[in-house]
Amino acid sequence: MKRVISIFLILILTLTIIPGSVVDAADGNRKFSGKIAITSVFKISATGVKLKWTSVKNADGYEVYVKSGKQGFQLVKAADSNETIINKLPKNKKLSLKVRSFSIKKGTMHYGKFSKVKLFDMKLPMDVEVTSIRQTSDGKSELKWKKVKGVAGYQIYRKAKETDKFQKIATVKGAAKTSFVDTEAAYEHTYFYAVKAFKGKKVSANYSNEKSIGITYQDSKDNYAFAGLDAGKLYCSVKGTTVDVKETALFKVYMRLRMNTLLVRLVP
Repeated sequence: MKRVISIFLILILTLTIIPGSVVDAADGNRKFSGKIAITSVFKISATGVKLKWTSVKNADGYEVYVKSGKQGFQLVKAADSNETIINKLPKNKKLSLKVRSFSIKKGTMHYGKFSKVKLFDMKLPMDVEVTSIRQTSDGKSELKWKKVKGVAGYQIYRKAKETDKFQKIATVKGAAKTSFVDTEAAYEHTYFYAVKAFKGKKVSANYSNEKSIGITYQDSKDNYAFAGLDAGKLYCSVKGTTVDVKETALFKVYMRLRMNTLLVRLVP
């Protein structure tokens, strides 16, 4: 079956399908199920995009059509899954894209309906790829991403819950700057981050891949000081100074027992 599909994909791309061999899906016994829709367009190069759409049941493949300027829609790709990469697109042009499904039955092509047209501006900066996130030694979060050529910089977005909307928290200037430290990150909190590139007023069409991190307390014996009780109050020796923990309102208190000794850490 795969061999048959491959042969028909070649026929589609070269536009050499025998006249009269294509019929509407409604006329065949194998009907399509589900409405097709383009879900995302990611710019991956100056002339390339990655396109994704919803799957259609009973489809053997999909056709992707692109329109640029006054030129009509042109078939540019046939795919056997619900995503594909399209290269050699017009640079800095506004594109219209649409997709339709097809099935092959006894040598005959059955087509589904076209998706709604998706508009995309190739003048927009490329989408960013975040590579890593980590907790720094002082309890902050550091985000890193791949460089995008020709942009003025990057916009950093953050949210506290996965279901929340991203909020822009910082702007990093310069295409070569590919990291950011969130100095406002706090202990015992989880954060979700994404990045967009910008050039002038134009910004990436999509958020980068999302990265999350939970800022946790690094539990090391060096992080704690000896503590004791005096008249019912808990005291802690920090850098030679005795501090009444209960009166230190600006700090969070973390305690543990080690070798039957009460240890305390004060965290700003």
